[in-house]
Amino acid sequence: MTVGDVIEAMFTLLRSTFGTVAAVAAILLVPGLVLVITSLTQVEEIFSAASVGPDGAFTLGSGSGIEPLFVILLVLGGLLSLVGSAAAVPATMQVGVDHWNDVTPRVGRALAVGFRRMWGIITVWLALWLPLAVLFALPGLFALVAEEPAWLALYFVVLPVVAVLSLVAIMVGYLVPAAVVAEEIGAWQALRRVRTLLRGTFWPTFGRGLLIGFLLGIVNSVLGFVSSFLGFLPPEVIIVLAIVTNLVSFLVLTPLGNYGGLALYGDLRIRSEGSDVLAMASRLRG
Repeated sequence: MTVGDVIEAMFTLLRSTFGTVAAVAAILLVPGLVLVITSLTQVEEIFSAASVGPDGAFTLGSGSGIEPLFVILLVLGGLLSLVGSAAAVPATMQVGVDHWNDVTPRVGRALAVGFRRMWGIITVWLALWLPLAVLFALPGLFALVAEEPAWLALYFVVLPVVAVLSLVAIMVGYLVPAAVVAEEIGAWQALRRVRTLLRGTFWPTFGRGLLIGFLLGIVNSVLGFVSSFLGFLPPEVIIVLAIVTNLVSFLVLTPLGNYGGLALYGDLRIRSEGSDVLAMASRLRG
């Protein structure tokens, strides 16, 4: 499969399953989005009324204050967004896999798979990224504890290593959910599966993934620019605009990105296993 075939597979899946996958994404992502945007807008209004006195003191103004309710809503919205985002990856992929397998995609089934599979996927993601975070922090910690800035010179060695390993973590972390859902296996088994498939094909696969991320990033940046450019509008309009632009991102770009992981995984299996998965190649091309 060419890069064009992979991208075509993403859009074919999205067109064929848009109603179901948009419903799944909306259920998982919209509640947290609404709570967070509403709370942040309230906080922004309060601080926009702040003033700095002649003595340099910062005040929020007469009668201003952050209501506890908005703090609660902000925290709740953040938690819902985190859980929803994690569950949305396997849930939206399940919609695509059901379509490939000629099974009618169901919202309930996709949500059940999302909540059941997300914990193992999160564990693998943490296992990929926590060691890199520790490695990145070590020179700074040594310099702090020893009170010797010379330890910071280790960053000349650490940064290139972390950069290369981060590329591996990004690619593996992108493909593990696809392996979990497509092959109905556990997250750690999926990790081993992906590592095996990537041997000898990492950089071509990474290049395809990078291109997918670049294209989706351009669209997401345009949506963000629209929100920023119209920031002079009344708060009520900004809330509606933020919700609309984020809805486009959640209902279109999120499923599209996850379908990209499925398409890449299918392409990887085709390249690694050849004739054993020619049927998958046919399904990928719609």
